[in-house]
Amino acid sequence: MSTKTDADALITQTENEGNRIIAELERILQHAEELNLEPFRNSDFSQLIDLEIEDNLEPSQNNTHSLSITNSCIQITDSDLNTETIELTDQGNNMYGQAIASYRGYFYSIGGSTLSGQTSKLVSVYASNGEVKRSAALLSKKRKFSACVEINRNLFIIGGQKHKGAGINKIEVINLENFQNTYHQLDLSIGRRFPSVCVFNDFLYVASSENRVIEKFDPENLGLKTKFEVEEVENVYFIAQVDKYLVAFGEGGYAFFDVKDRVCKFVRKEVEVMQWSQSGCGVSEDEVFFKDYFSGEVRRISLELP
Repeated sequence: MSTKTDADALITQTENEGNRIIAELERILQHAEELNLEPFRNSDFSQLIDLEIEDNLEPSQNNTHSLSITNSCIQITDSDLNTETIELTDQGNNMYGQAIASYRGYFYSIGGSTLSGQTSKLVSVYASNGEVKRSAALLSKKRKFSACVEINRNLFIIGGQKHKGAGINKIEVINLENFQNTYHQLDLSIGRRFPSVCVFNDFLYVASSENRVIEKFDPENLGLKTKFEVEEVENVYFIAQVDKYLVAFGEGGYAFFDVKDRVCKFVRKEVEVMQWSQSGCGVSEDEVFFKDYFSGEVRRISLELP
């Protein structure tokens, strides 16, 4: 084949790929117009979930909305404490104790338990209207009350409870592109029955009310980086990123940590929180808010930043 023929073939291939990308962008924009949305506003999670968006347009793991799942529905709470409810189409058995994450316009429900106490290995995928798209027993262990977060197309599923209540001391990693069984596991220092998870400075942080130790993992290399104690509190109930800090909430107050895991400030204050990790917290400037898993009440905590 001549050099000219090679060049012509390359030009044609490039034009075809360009036309494909343009057509896909036009499809997304048309879908946004049909829904009367302003596309790609990262500040509005409820709009983003209705769009199959490109990777670099996804909301961060530390959302401006609180996301929870219980009683056969998904609930999204914004910083004004308005809640949107999405009824699920396949939850006739009234599961509870599922973990939930979002990725590319879909919701992922992990594990859970029936009212009779039967825990589950299921990972279910829901569209933004609550319709189930896929469901498969991908977990290595049945569990409820775990925590999860999406990082780089992988779903990290942290701890949880076994059928009889014992804590699970593993992090399972599922690749969301091929939706296959767990391809990697990380060890936790203890079984964490009500874990809380946060992505901060590109690392995965895990805590739970069993103790005051926070574990830090490198999600890129799938390994433990370090662990440290929040010495100012007895137990750590949950963690979140607020502004440029990792905040650990526990008995007696909350502590701010910098990117080097050093305490910047501790605020001694009784905070009415317990084990609400299943109701992923939202963050708004100098406060966090989340849905109380057991009472259904939306709680807001104003913070004294360093």
